[in-house]
Amino acid sequence: MMKVITRLIFLSMILSSLNQVYAQTNNETLIKDKGNYVNGLKEGIWELFDKNQNLVAIGNYQNDLREGSWEVFYTNGALMQKGLFISGFQEGYWEYYYEDGSIRAKGNWQNGMMTGFWEYFDKNGALEEIKRY
Repeated sequence: MMKVITRLIFLSMILSSLNQVYAQTNNETLIKDKGNYVNGLKEGIWELFDKNQNLVAIGNYQNDLREGSWEVFYTNGALMQKGLFISGFQEGYWEYYYEDGSIRAKGNWQNGMMTGFWEYFDKNGALEEIKRY
């Protein structure tokens, strides 16, 4: 079984002024991100868009670190994955979905590493594998 767990792709940016709404396009990947800076640090809700202006990720930053709920989407708008970040690391329970919305995988993260028992499902929703990390 092919296990694909897509990680969020984040762009590093250089900020020239403080406390501003910011949007940047990366010409190589054609991903655009938009959010706020406070005192030179990413803060609040940030959105990432693909080259066709489809929302591909949305989540919160606190003091320049991913913090709280994050969601990643397929280009058709369907949810790809959702879960939490704490101090910049994936943490707690995460779910991953196929493009049709059926569950693909689910399990827990601790300090940015997969932990415990993870369940993997086929496109019909049948449990294919349970793996311990």
